[in-house]
Amino acid sequence: MASNPPVVNSFPVQSTIPVVGNHTVVSNLHTVGNKPSPNNPPVAGNLALPSSVPVQTSPPVPINPPTQRDRDVLTKLQKNLLFDGCSNRLLFKRKFERYARVQDWSDAECADCLGWCLTGKAVDFYALLTEGRETLPYAELMRRLQERFGARELLAIAQGRFQDVQQELGESLDEWSDRVLTLATTAFLDLPYAYATEQAVTKFCHGLLDMEAGKHVSLQLLTSMGDAMNVMRI
Repeated sequence: MASNPPVVNSFPVQSTIPVVGNHTVVSNLHTVGNKPSPNNPPVAGNLALPSSVPVQTSPPVPINPPTQRDRDVLTKLQKNLLFDGCSNRLLFKRKFERYARVQDWSDAECADCLGWCLTGKAVDFYALLTEGRETLPYAELMRRLQERFGARELLAIAQGRFQDVQQELGESLDEWSDRVLTLATTAFLDLPYAYATEQAVTKFCHGLLDMEAGKHVSLQLLTSMGDAMNVMRI
């Protein structure tokens, strides 16, 4: 009887596959941490910036020189148009604004010229108002002057003084007419200026030292102090 054939499983069988991890795998990619990729753009944060950036500045604004009109405004200013803080402020205001209308001054020109017309305590007060700034609007300047120097006396007292006034010895016609107009302006402050002027003309005639001449002028029924003065000089 034949012997049994050899058992096949007695031969050595390779039970495991070679471990891939033991072999060195070669990669064609560059390691970013070891060497920067040539395709990566440079980072802006790594760029060197200049220490200062030049800033473009605007050219200086040229100062306009005074025009011929600016010079004429001051040269044509009347020398006797003054307010010292003690004289009649309302009369000064009316004369100033009438002259400003004739000269066609703007509001800014009125404000400039008003400063040149102030003297004494008034100009000291103006200096305080404009300290630290070039000037103030004309309306505000006049309002502040009114608050400071425009103390109003009682109308009853002013009207009583106006009724009792008479021309004094040695007082010229010009001086007498100015005094009457000033008193009338104060006495009839709340009434139209035309009414105050009519009352002043009447008082001018009745208060003259030459009573006959005053009666003659009053019969003319004049409404202007200038007309009354002209009749007196004839």
